[in-house]
Amino acid sequence: MLADGRVIDTGRRTVKGVAGYDLTALFVGSEGTLGVVTAATVRLRPRPAPPTTILGSFDTMRAAAEAVAAVVRAGVGPSLLELVDRATLRAIAEWKSMALDGDPAAVLIAQTDGPDAAAAAEAVRGHFLDAGAEFAAVSDDAAEASQLLEIRRLAYPAAERLGQCLVEDVGVPRSRLPELIEEIERAAQTHDVRIMTVAHAGDGNVHPTFVFDRRADGEAPPEVWAAADDVFRAALQLGGTLTGEHGIGALKQRWLGLELGNDVLDLPPCGEGRVRSARRPQPGTRVLKHAASRRAGTGAAAPAPAAPRRPRARPLGHRRRPAGRGLPPLARRCAGYVEGGADAEITLAHNRAAFDGTASSVGAARRREGRPVDGDPRRPVRAAGGARPDRLHADDAP
Repeated sequence: MLADGRVIDTGRRTVKGVAGYDLTALFVGSEGTLGVVTAATVRLRPRPAPPTTILGSFDTMRAAAEAVAAVVRAGVGPSLLELVDRATLRAIAEWKSMALDGDPAAVLIAQTDGPDAAAAAEAVRGHFLDAGAEFAAVSDDAAEASQLLEIRRLAYPAAERLGQCLVEDVGVPRSRLPELIEEIERAAQTHDVRIMTVAHAGDGNVHPTFVFDRRADGEAPPEVWAAADDVFRAALQLGGTLTGEHGIGALKQRWLGLELGNDVLDLPPCGEGRVRSARRPQPGTRVLKHAASRRAGTGAAAPAPAAPRRPRARPLGHRRRPAGRGLPPLARRCAGYVEGGADAEITLAHNRAAFDGTASSVGAARRREGRPVDGDPRRPVRAAGGARPDRLHADDAP
């Protein structure tokens, strides 16, 4: 649903189709800034046969990452390949008494399925041993597999018991995973920050979790942001991305230009500069502030947020219009807020009302056009049931 209440459909049922823009990817990637997804149709796949599970333990994180790279190079294609580091394993053991034998620096949990699952599992086990695994075993016992996967699922709750967490999400080409793991360890040592790492290793998607003492303001201390900055930049230098799953949201906007570049941020998917301007804080939105102090121990200043820019309201075709024209009602209100105009005091509640079409100006315009208005008993409500857009809150960040 668009900001002015219109409902559109994207995607198609055909195997092939290249008409127009790839709007499905565009709207999903916009994280709610271009519109709100109110319904989704997904593809159904046959349920696979029970998988075969492989466990490997390693004395270094580097060795575990090398094993992942070897499995990928061999083209084995496990259906699951997860990494859990020593700090996470210890936290789970202290909490749930689910300790593995020994005290490995990292474990890899893999699964294979399909008609050749057994042969593929043995191949994965062989790559684990070749990379230096202290222990590697294969099991087709469902109960045992469930226990191993439970260890992976408990990673985040176990970290949260130790303090406040900043759960991050970066991705690199799988061949560069060993280098990223070393960079994460280096960042932890350089800034004296506790980082607990788990990964969807088979995808090259790593989740370093920064754990720190809880603060009254809920913000992360400067050394955590300095360590996170090192990790983000390392991922990009290795040909990776700032986020593999969680999205940019409110917390990582300041780094987005490093990956995309200013030319991409100024592309006009829905109006010139909309990608950049849509990511400004909306009225009534609480955004976590980043510490601007100098990075601990390095003498280099932490990256400062980009200076705010005046929203450009020119539509496609570059025909000049007065500021605010050509934008949907909600975007005009937000533009007025950013520019400090008469609408600068608009509240979050009023924005929601505008989105629903119940604010007086929007509702009256829609009635004049003969279009339904949410909450108007005189006309039927069209789709979405008055759904409201999600807001980017620091508390909701990944």
